[in-house]
Amino acid sequence: PHNCDNRGRIYHINDFGHHDTDYIRAMFSFAAEWEVTQDNIAWLYLQLANTYGNKMDKLTVDLHQDFYENNKEAILACGENFRNSFDVWSDADDSFQFLAACREIYLAETAWAKGETYYSGLPIAVDASQSGVQHLALSLLHEDNCKRVNLSNIEQRHDIYDDCLVYAKHLFQGHKAQRQLWLSNDPVTEADRRAADEHQRKLDELHEVNGKKRLVLTGADRRAVKRRWRNSGQRRRLQWEKELQIIEQLEKQMEAEVLPYGRKVIKRNVMTYCYSSRQYGFANQLRSDWMDKLSEKVRQGKLAEHPFGSDRGFAASIYIASVHEEAIEEIVKCAEIGMKFIQDVTSILARHRMPKPSDSAVPLTDDEKKEMKTYNPNGIHLRFLTPEMNFPMYQNYIKETTKDQELTFYDKPIKDWRKEWLSTHVEHPDQLWVEKSINACAPNIVHAMDATHLMMTVLECKKQGIEDIMVVHDSFACGIGDMVTLSEALRNTLV
Repeated sequence: PHNCDNRGRIYHINDFGHHDTDYIRAMFSFAAEWEVTQDNIAWLYLQLANTYGNKMDKLTVDLHQDFYENNKEAILACGENFRNSFDVWSDADDSFQFLAACREIYLAETAWAKGETYYSGLPIAVDASQSGVQHLALSLLHEDNCKRVNLSNIEQRHDIYDDCLVYAKHLFQGHKAQRQLWLSNDPVTEADRRAADEHQRKLDELHEVNGKKRLVLTGADRRAVKRRWRNSGQRRRLQWEKELQIIEQLEKQMEAEVLPYGRKVIKRNVMTYCYSSRQYGFANQLRSDWMDKLSEKVRQGKLAEHPFGSDRGFAASIYIASVHEEAIEEIVKCAEIGMKFIQDVTSILARHRMPKPSDSAVPLTDDEKKEMKTYNPNGIHLRFLTPEMNFPMYQNYIKETTKDQELTFYDKPIKDWRKEWLSTHVEHPDQLWVEKSINACAPNIVHAMDATHLMMTVLECKKQGIEDIMVVHDSFACGIGDMVTLSEALRNTLV
């Protein structure tokens, strides 16, 4: 059984399902089975390359068989005995699904060698080449971006993640030369370092108020000190020096054996760009997906020290995220154009007849002014019916507050009265949350289009006689005997 969210995206209800991680998905097999033949085994080679990853999934269709032929002995060894071949299949991106594909090919080859027929129920998946970019590029008829996400009739497959990575590396090299030149003309001095220490001392300085330690600098005074430091020449020179250090660390990590800087590092940033993620979100992703894993390798003794210093890559992730954002903006041009249009339309709706603090007949406190700029009692929520499917996609971002209620009760174990606080969630449906509505509209629409394509594809497959299909948003899996029909349905419904 499945559920739909407010965008139409489909999720299975039960905890155990095919939306789960690799080792769970590898357990699934269709009850129906199809004969594996020399005419259709290429689909197993496709599954093999896609699950192995490491850029093998970006091969053209003709090269998938070359991947199998060049690694036939190792692949068959994985299919025959997973224990003895752990070093091979564990190196795959989706290790257990790759192992499952190896097993099917081994069993097919073994059956053919005996003159027997082999039937397979393995789900073979085909994924979109960045579905968010695909929907925006198609809607804008953006030729360059359509080619980058394989929506063209050219034979060579493109990899938009690799395109962004190449441009990011180009930017790093440019930044390196630029900062070296700047620092040669205006080097960091000891006075700059002392100024940085003094600035931090001011921010951390405490004094005692009613017996408790409090920060000396707070509010507007603290913001003013931070602003003066951000605009100072000392801070600028130290920032150049730090960024140059990060670039040199990054260059070393490009050649590292353990968690090198490459396509996998930038991939999630590219994926979430069409969902309004930017530098702040990118930096958090880099920390959780890469920097924290490097820290784990240090803890395990596989690395002597963290490649990005004692802060475990905190500062590096912020700088790298800024470069990633610049690179992605340059490569994925359709996203910025499409998202801006969607946000502009949503902004008009959200700010419809929005009261202004200056219109108030009575004086307002700072909190009341802030609330008037945040919520709109006259705002209109973004809502529409998806094409073809007429699924009602709606936004309903409203003001939410919490209410604390004090509870007093007698605690028998301690034989005394005790107080607890209960927090209740309170919604204000007449107050539209303006900023949230604008920030969420682009990803919601992209998700709605993604879900629409999924529904249309499944219905078309059913019309063509396919009864077994497994979907995870922009990933579609069928049995080997239905793959040709699935491929045609995916293309026809998208266009």
